[in-house]
Amino acid sequence: MIINPYIFGGYDADAQAFFTAAGITSVTEKNAYNTFILGLKSNSLYTQQLLLPFLGGTASTHKFNAVNPVDSDAAFRATFGGGWTHSSTGALPNGTNAYADTHMVPSVDMSDSAQHLSIYLRTNTAGALSSDLASYTGAGSNIVQLITKFTDGNIYADMYNNSTNRISLANADTRGFYCLSRESTTSFKLYRNGVQIGTVNTSAVAGRSSCTNNFFFSARSAATFFSNREVAFVSAARSALSDSQNLTYYNLVQALETALGRQI
Repeated sequence: MIINPYIFGGYDADAQAFFTAAGITSVTEKNAYNTFILGLKSNSLYTQQLLLPFLGGTASTHKFNAVNPVDSDAAFRATFGGGWTHSSTGALPNGTNAYADTHMVPSVDMSDSAQHLSIYLRTNTAGALSSDLASYTGAGSNIVQLITKFTDGNIYADMYNNSTNRISLANADTRGFYCLSRESTTSFKLYRNGVQIGTVNTSAVAGRSSCTNNFFFSARSAATFFSNREVAFVSAARSALSDSQNLTYYNLVQALETALGRQI
């Protein structure tokens, strides 16, 4: 029998609001997520505007933004389209027409000087045109994108300009936790499992003002760059993460995934 250690003291109020809205009933999931939220708060990392922990195992539970668990586009709930398989291990897109729209818009909801985006992937695949995170309005300075493995074996990360503000390097395994962190108007970094793997430093990293389309995961939009990599966690925030904070964040996310039995 699983004992709920929070039965007397109760869960964190923000965690409980999410459980109630999403209908999360599993004690294992509740305890794991509550520990995660307490860890974020104790490390001053509870700054997310979007936090999708993929609990409950269904599309109707996976859609809720845990930091604002209101069933509306304005609250950044995820809208799933196309073919998805939802389970206790996360959300698996079919790679042909599946997409998820968070309803966040970089030009409105993000910051030029500080932001971070993250995703936890459980599948190792390469795709010709498969975006894991993206907001795409057009070429040049109108794109935020993470492709964890292109057909050439490289990872590509773009921050508002895919010619001058691009990180590209070999990536043998797409599984794990990725975080794209913009620390200032002149730099951004890419982390995998808490370790920095790439950086861009320029006189001026392009701003977000022209990136006016919604932020998607597992596709570039509702019509292009579909991924088939299973997703177990997504977040976005109008704040940067330092090297040490990235490592702490990864450790907390990894502990969450481990408690849920789906870690990589």
